[in-house]
Amino acid sequence: GGGGGGGKSDYADDVELPGRESAMGRGSFMRAETVVPSSLRSVLRPHSTEITQVAACQSNPDVTVTSSSDTTCKVFNRGSLTATITTPTTQPLTCCDAVDDLVVTGCVDKSVRVYRAARGGKPKVQLQGHGGKVVDVMFLGGAKAVVSASQDRSLKVWDVSRSGTMVSTSKCASSFNCLSVPPTSPTSCVTGHADGGVRVWDTKTGSLALDLPGLHSGHVTCVRCHPGDASVVFSMGKDNVVRAVDLRVCKAFKSLGHVDFRVGMNWAGFAVSPDGRYAAA
Repeated sequence: GGGGGGGKSDYADDVELPGRESAMGRGSFMRAETVVPSSLRSVLRPHSTEITQVAACQSNPDVTVTSSSDTTCKVFNRGSLTATITTPTTQPLTCCDAVDDLVVTGCVDKSVRVYRAARGGKPKVQLQGHGGKVVDVMFLGGAKAVVSASQDRSLKVWDVSRSGTMVSTSKCASSFNCLSVPPTSPTSCVTGHADGGVRVWDTKTGSLALDLPGLHSGHVTCVRCHPGDASVVFSMGKDNVVRAVDLRVCKAFKSLGHVDFRVGMNWAGFAVSPDGRYAAA
């Protein structure tokens, strides 16, 4: 967040995040420098009702998937529609993710479903076990596993390579709003909660690895992991602030905001640039 309108910011004047050395060395995740957009490139209107999530494919940055309350999921390659997945439900989809040729969706009907986009959206497996609507979902460490968060205050890891076996379940006293998986550390999952806290979970055992209570004064609406440094997490809250957090010391080292920036919904999202230097909210 930031910029725009010429208003005075209460937070960082420069929204560019400072470079940081990863524990594994910067050379392991160096990417092309981000170019900040200066104009609108295109507008896509693929759904008849609200879009609930937009996700970049984990294995192919040219591919984007969208989920909608119209019960469909759309797959795009460089802005061109390549597949429409029609789900067997009348309930809204809440979230989505993609890796290789697989797409996963979460739904108000408490289900997580995995599809094969390359085969016209053919269903692969349906995962049942949540007691409330699924609020976020991601593939975990490639196409073999999925992690899902629900309003039933549980985080579940599923083996989707075969039958969709539940691997672990984590319970929390505060409702989940969002999750993110570090690209460089797929054995952990970061979650944002209604109590303003951010938590890190061990996806192998389901145990709580790190608890950051009160990071925000309202709901945490979105969390994002640094693209190359598993020790850095970004969170956005209904207190209208995006924070960059160093998990090694359990403290925020950067707070981003602007007088004109307001977070109005519990599921409002944001994005981090591929090189980890910018946040767009």
